[in-house]
Amino acid sequence: MAKKTIDWMKKALDGKIQQFDQFTLKLGSYKTLFGLTDAQVTEARNDYLWANYSVICAAQFEQELKNRFEWRDGLLDGPVTAVAAQVPSIGTEFNPPQPPAVPDGILPRWRALVEQLKGHKQYTKAIGADLGIEAPAAPAQRTKPLIRLNTQPGGAVKLNVVKDGHDAVAIYTRRNGETQMTLLGVFTRSRITDARENVIAGQPELRQYEAQYQDGDVAVGERSDRCSASTQP
Repeated sequence: MAKKTIDWMKKALDGKIQQFDQFTLKLGSYKTLFGLTDAQVTEARNDYLWANYSVICAAQFEQELKNRFEWRDGLLDGPVTAVAAQVPSIGTEFNPPQPPAVPDGILPRWRALVEQLKGHKQYTKAIGADLGIEAPAAPAQRTKPLIRLNTQPGGAVKLNVVKDGHDAVAIYTRRNGETQMTLLGVFTRSRITDARENVIAGQPELRQYEAQYQDGDVAVGERSDRCSASTQP
């Protein structure tokens, strides 16, 4: 069965920065174990300092821009007030980190360094947890698909199936006049379109669908609950 994986690097930007801070603060204690140089440890920390600086600056200027638009809109459109609103300050100055500016590509450099550490014979999950670079355990993988349907003009039906890390999903269907579910196809994508036209043009019909996961050539788990939709003419 295909397995879900979770990236060790956090998705949220603030989470990445905090994770990078922990990593670079502790990296020096492992430099001998992994054969890292003082320069590599320093470069990683400098990358963090400039990454953090860039995030703080952008967030502050984003808020200042929002404040200026709100001030402009109130000044021009009201509501009418008896006294003037406080005029926003003209920019905020930030002191950059002491190390010289670093090249672009901080996160790819960090990822490459982590891959280097994880490929070292001395690496363990306990060390990775201490450095903050071990991914959390993936939640249990679905064995029963979930389907959502959306009808389109002319009889087409769009299906959205939660694949949850599986290789493919087999779709079974039945419509007016049919006595059993038949295979529509096996799809590696999660968004599927049943593009068949209505049997009788201009007349809606009932379509029913079931889905089952497939990994390789093997069916996995149980079929989904049967979903129904009345097609559009």
